[in-house]
Amino acid sequence: MQELGSANTYEVAFHDRTGSRPVSPALEPTRLQWSRVLDDTSEAQVSLDGDFFDPKTPIGSWDNELSIYRDGALVWQGPIQRIDYRRRDSDVVVTARDVTAWLAHRTIHHKLDFTASGQGPTDMAHIAEAIVRDAMEPDDPLILPYLTVAKCGHVGERKYEPDSAYAGDELRELARTGIDFTALGRRIVIAGETVQLARLPQLRDEHFISDINVIDDGLQAVTRAVVVGEGVSGTATAEGADKLLEVLVREDQIKDKMSAEIEAAAIVEVGHPNPLIVEIPEGAQLAADAPLAISDLIPGALVPVANSMTYRPVVTELRLTRLAVDFTAEEGESVKVTLAPIGMRMAEGKADAGT
Repeated sequence: MQELGSANTYEVAFHDRTGSRPVSPALEPTRLQWSRVLDDTSEAQVSLDGDFFDPKTPIGSWDNELSIYRDGALVWQGPIQRIDYRRRDSDVVVTARDVTAWLAHRTIHHKLDFTASGQGPTDMAHIAEAIVRDAMEPDDPLILPYLTVAKCGHVGERKYEPDSAYAGDELRELARTGIDFTALGRRIVIAGETVQLARLPQLRDEHFISDINVIDDGLQAVTRAVVVGEGVSGTATAEGADKLLEVLVREDQIKDKMSAEIEAAAIVEVGHPNPLIVEIPEGAQLAADAPLAISDLIPGALVPVANSMTYRPVVTELRLTRLAVDFTAEEGESVKVTLAPIGMRMAEGKADAGT
């Protein structure tokens, strides 16, 4: 059986901004952190012996990428955002973000009209793809050849004017209403919330170095949802509900009734019956004998979890929303995950039903 294990070695290297040409040898960090996240941009930070850096070292923000290798396998890559040159007897600290960081610094360049007066209603994942392609095509650091898109099955309408918004902001907005995205190395993956990117082996209590709680969460209960967009609205009501618990959501970017109704239905599906949440502390550390590989930990993956240590044993499926890894030469590696109920997102440290 495959196990997570614990890394024997970590090495980093610097590449040109396309990630294809190395500009440094493999370097051993004294400390590093890296992550993968769902519907946002992940970050990595590495501390290196300052002797490597001198005025002739061709390393700079946006000009180069940081690549991280776990036991020889590439696990993270993205553009450098900041280099902290400290005292000569201290490490140099390099901070980088994954390749979706470019989208926060690119506007929408052309009119993109997915309404009845333009190209017509379109699968939400393909709208997201169009935003990424429009943003990156004028100056692509070898990201578009790796762009991976799967239809989400939800058709919607959107309209974007040139220079009206940052591409990253609009991509995150779409991630609230039907699609998910994440970065794996150079690859940006866009898919529907219900598309199964991966399904991991079952994790049990002993695979977490922390306690698991089971919560009957009435604060998340919903039997009727109303989603109000720009000039449109959609509602959904739970079948067989014996009480009325309503939620009102405003999504100004929604311009068609179908998208509003899809989001309303998703909110009700999460909130009725009362959500039974298996609470795993945010950033819970995995044990080395957890039955999966680091490459399996893809944000958006389904994770079966079995809990038998509480007064209410339960088996459920959660979604991986964040992976965070720490490594130091002295203490070794810790691998932490954040798991959320399907349909819910983690906001400000707690779950919310897409609201």
